[in-house]
Amino acid sequence: MKTRSVASEVLMPCEDSTYTDGACFSDGSSLAQFTDRHFAEEEISFSSSCYRIEAVQILSRVLSIANAEAHPDEVQAIDNSLAAWSHYVPPEKRDIISNSGEVDELLFQAHMLIHWATILLHMPRSELLSVHPATADIFCAKGDKQMPSTDTKHAHASKATDASKELSNLAALRCPVQKHTPFFVCALVIASVVQLAACTLHNCRCMYQHRDRITLVVGLLKSLSLSWACAGSVLVKIKKIAARVMKSEHCTMTVASTQCDSCTDSGLGTSIGAEDVPWMEFFDDPVMSFEGFAPGSILFEQGS
Repeated sequence: MKTRSVASEVLMPCEDSTYTDGACFSDGSSLAQFTDRHFAEEEISFSSSCYRIEAVQILSRVLSIANAEAHPDEVQAIDNSLAAWSHYVPPEKRDIISNSGEVDELLFQAHMLIHWATILLHMPRSELLSVHPATADIFCAKGDKQMPSTDTKHAHASKATDASKELSNLAALRCPVQKHTPFFVCALVIASVVQLAACTLHNCRCMYQHRDRITLVVGLLKSLSLSWACAGSVLVKIKKIAARVMKSEHCTMTVASTQCDSCTDSGLGTSIGAEDVPWMEFFDDPVMSFEGFAPGSILFEQGS
């Protein structure tokens, strides 16, 4: 992230298929042209890689204020960029799946990064993280902490919860999971933590929605563990946590809870405190901090 403010004169990459066919020309678009597309009179077509690059840039802005009490205007500015990103994805790239049924992996990663960044921005500023301070250790960006409570904490919780739902929607795509980046593991863990925290704060409302999403995440982690050891490590923790939440007395799944009057999975609610959720103690484990999530680390050893 130290190079994020360095000006780049390298041309933007073309589509993977174009490069594979040997048809990539040298007169490609520049980063400045891609950035200025927001105000261009004519819409220019850019490769999927360009949108992933922009997603990484926005993520870096989120990480830059992860350990600081940023001014509300700065937080809002980054949130505006996150919200605006999808509006500038051209119509032909709105669907991650092509007509042939293939997933555009670069677009998949771009969407993943945007939703991941959204959670990293909003969860520390909501009541979701205050369920137990140990939840800060699960973020992939080391050092995240609970921010002082604000009048907009419910809005932050809602945005974080919505992003976790979008990540689970990505997980629901029918495609070989082995093609996904290993960093999807971290995104899945964060999504499940938001869902578990929201489930606790919802006080049993819409339990079946949370349960189905967490079940999906556990299944994805199980499949990913065949290729990535880190997925197997967190899978054990997530399963233990989910079992305690789903079986706990205050979160028993009943017919009434699945037919609640207001099934808006917004992550709002304040009726349950840290003392009610001992399952969060599992996140004290060092493996949940993802400090070893780097090439060459033990977490990156290939599975059998």
